[in-house]
Amino acid sequence: MTATEAPARIACDHCGLPVPKGLRTDERAEQFCCAACEMAYDMIRACGMDSFYDVARTTGAERDRARGTGKRYDDLDIAAQVERHSQTEWSTQLSIKGLHCAACVWLLERLPRIHSGVKEARVSMPRARVALTWDPTHTSLAEIARRIDTLGYECFPFYEGIGTAQRSNESRRYLVRIGVAGAIAGNIMLASVALYAGEFVGIEPLYEQLFRWVSLALTILLLTWPGATFFRGAIAALRTHTPHIDLPVSLGLAVGGIAGAVSTIRGSGDIYFDSIAALTFFLLIGRWLQAQQQERAFDAVAMTSALTPRTARVRRDGETLELPTEHIRQGETVEVRGGETIPVDGVILEGLSHLDRSVMTGESMPVGVNIGDEVNAGDVNLTSRLLITVTAAAGMTRIAKLMARVEDAMDRKAPMQVLANRVAGVFVMVVIALAAVNVLAWSLFDASRVVTTTVALLIVTCPCALGLATPLTFATALGRAARKGVFIKGGDVLERLATPGTIIFDKTGTLTYGRCTLTTWIGNPSLREPVARAEALCEHPIARALSEGLNPSASSPADVQYTVGRGVVATVDGMLLTIGSERFLREQGIAPPNSEMRSAIESSFSRAESPILIARADEVVAVASIGDTLRPDVPELIRSLKALGWQPRILSGDAQESVTAIAERAGIEAHHAIGAADPEHKSAYLRTLASNGTTVMVGDGVNDAAALAEATVGIAVSGGAEASLNAADVFLASAEIDAIPTMLEGATRVTRTIKSTIGFSISYNTVCATLAMLGVITPLLAAILMPASSLTVLTLARRNRSFN
Repeated sequence: MTATEAPARIACDHCGLPVPKGLRTDERAEQFCCAACEMAYDMIRACGMDSFYDVARTTGAERDRARGTGKRYDDLDIAAQVERHSQTEWSTQLSIKGLHCAACVWLLERLPRIHSGVKEARVSMPRARVALTWDPTHTSLAEIARRIDTLGYECFPFYEGIGTAQRSNESRRYLVRIGVAGAIAGNIMLASVALYAGEFVGIEPLYEQLFRWVSLALTILLLTWPGATFFRGAIAALRTHTPHIDLPVSLGLAVGGIAGAVSTIRGSGDIYFDSIAALTFFLLIGRWLQAQQQERAFDAVAMTSALTPRTARVRRDGETLELPTEHIRQGETVEVRGGETIPVDGVILEGLSHLDRSVMTGESMPVGVNIGDEVNAGDVNLTSRLLITVTAAAGMTRIAKLMARVEDAMDRKAPMQVLANRVAGVFVMVVIALAAVNVLAWSLFDASRVVTTTVALLIVTCPCALGLATPLTFATALGRAARKGVFIKGGDVLERLATPGTIIFDKTGTLTYGRCTLTTWIGNPSLREPVARAEALCEHPIARALSEGLNPSASSPADVQYTVGRGVVATVDGMLLTIGSERFLREQGIAPPNSEMRSAIESSFSRAESPILIARADEVVAVASIGDTLRPDVPELIRSLKALGWQPRILSGDAQESVTAIAERAGIEAHHAIGAADPEHKSAYLRTLASNGTTVMVGDGVNDAAALAEATVGIAVSGGAEASLNAADVFLASAEIDAIPTMLEGATRVTRTIKSTIGFSISYNTVCATLAMLGVITPLLAAILMPASSLTVLTLARRNRSFN
């Protein structure tokens, strides 16, 4: 149809309605009354169905205006929280109404293909959210929202908490649909009972026709109200050329409904209204239960986020105000009383107390804190009142950033999930092709069974398990891991960890505690107290290790001389002490150590520790060994990793002797312990191992960041530098690394569960498709089997033992 030449009236090339003057254009020959009609016209032409308009002209049939909800979304650019990364790349998140299965996710993620300027659309169905990235020089957010609207999904600005409320409202609407479908199905069943009874004992033709027409009217109501959700999904799939689970479902419902309507009008033949009613009812129940299963998988992360208070007491202008944490600014003072959870990150300004830091570290033992100590949101103040200077609040706290990473990780698709989605998309088209073959085959043998077998085939074969089981399994595992203090960035990380390879540890702060400690004292024990008092005020790490390890009970002496980086000469209770390296003591004129002290020095060196000599007057009378202590659980950790098929190694910037000594004590072969490695060397070493398979790097410092990024999977431990946390794929909330074997076992179980659920789904669909085409499975049985099979697979996915 072309635009009319009359200047007073130009008809829309799609629907035939008048085109407003403001929408007329000289840029193309075709004219349209709205953007939706233009999109529909372009899609029909793109699908090669131009003959649609020729038929319409010939028959004179009227066409409806293409429309969604009709919202313009003109204020969305202002209401939404838009991040402007550059002049050509903006991003935001929108809440979406109408998402109900994995196929809806496929549909919306095709947005970049059908709307110019959209770079990426990533959908999180359980949180009813789409993350959009677009080029503002080519399109606007309002235009993108209008395009989404034409696909049958209404858009809203996303705010924290709106997703939960929206899911709750959507769940209530679904329950209403289920209730209406159940009531209609019950009435249709009553009419069907009368018709079935009439076949045995006879029924008046008038009443038979009455029950047929009543059933038809109720079925039309059923399919246009509760069952309309399936047809909306199918129409949206056709618009974007996306295989969608609603395509075979709606096709089955339509075939059964049309066949029953034809029989009713003719006054003879089978009607299928009872099967369609039961089918729609059970499908709606199944879909609602699937949505409930998915939401539970994300509750673990939501519950962790909820552990931090939403409000805090803030000191402002001499008053204490109770304010939402979103309104608290950096530098303000927050009051936290005993027994309360700390709502912000900050530094203690006033007060002494003990904290339960189990939310962030997994350790339930109370930790003492004093003025100047850092605290985190989620820590529980166990005893006294604290005044805290705020360094970060609300979404900027450490726990909020971690949970945001985990939530974002749940939207990332692992290769296994991408493959499952592709298989599910192909599967829909195969089912429709099989339905066509089924119609042809039964038409040749028994035409009366064409409708029942085709409807059963279209309903019972369902790719939902393929599309939902994989993301649900990953989401469940990520949520459980987060509860245990293991924050994993995505399902793709778990998939990579499932294949054993090489695991490389940094030494300092990872296998060891990362601080100097007193390991042994050989010699006169009466000097422990005087040495501790001599070292009490020195800030050198070795001095602190001596002071803390020897635990002085009295105050520091007045006469102390420190030689920076060398040693100490002090007078304690009239006794002259010289403390330091052998070289320092020799420079002070102290006699060489005797054989006992020499043996202690050599033993300290053999353990890659630093011997500190203590001389009284001019004689060496004791040797204290200072070292970075190996964590006690490391040898068992290394044995567990080897049992799982992993090859442990050490890659450290410390001296080779020290690294080799730690490797021997940990149970790692000496030739797999590499020392004196700077950040560039670490990164290059990881690159050389890349061709050997999976490489995992475990570290905590800035010097580990490049290696963490280079590894197949990088693991950062608690207390590490922020750079290492950003580069890592996994963050351990506790400094203890004994959770690593559990994580690796969990990754293996996750992939095993996914493979088994995919195998079950393919086997089920193959068997049921065959039985449906043979006429063994009826439409009613198909309606029960389809959601039951999906729920079975989803239950298996949620109940996998990963991270239990």
